[in-house]
Amino acid sequence: MYQVENDSDLSRIIGFNQNDLLLNRRGQMSERQILAAQQSIASESQLIIILVIALETAIGVWMLSFGDSILNWLLKLIVVQAIVLPPVFYISRLPRNIRVDIEINKVMSIDGSIRLTSYHYRGGHSYTLLIGNQWFSIERPLFETLQSITYREPEIVVYYLPKSKVILSIEPVMSGVDRGHAGTVGT
Repeated sequence: MYQVENDSDLSRIIGFNQNDLLLNRRGQMSERQILAAQQSIASESQLIIILVIALETAIGVWMLSFGDSILNWLLKLIVVQAIVLPPVFYISRLPRNIRVDIEINKVMSIDGSIRLTSYHYRGGHSYTLLIGNQWFSIERPLFETLQSITYREPEIVVYYLPKSKVILSIEPVMSGVDRGHAGTVGT
């Protein structure tokens, strides 16, 4: 049977409690989860703004070092903006998606066997969780905890936000547990 220490590891790593899990089973976020998501949006938005300002400043200083006229400098700045801003907008999609998830307050669930994948590349690692047809990017502590759980409990339920694909909670599939009204994506 599923061991309690792994359950507390999952809740600690992901950041959910029993009340969160009960609401997630009903297809809703808890107030605590909503507050955490709002704080995440604020933090990520601030980071994006700081990165854009730093990048713009560096580009401006670099372009001024050529001693061009202001008109040439402005033309180069427009070209550089066309190159720099699309990736910034792409990076900023996660806070926008979380904002939409908060507004609709709908939690989806998917259950079944999982597949964990670790990609090692120059400069880092990437960890993913596949369940059914849904891919989730996860952090290493969750990856390692799920590795230790899955050989004993091969099927789990993942509760997540549909737009941003943020995992809110995870539990093993247990018979007799009412999963309420969470939007279910079958496997």
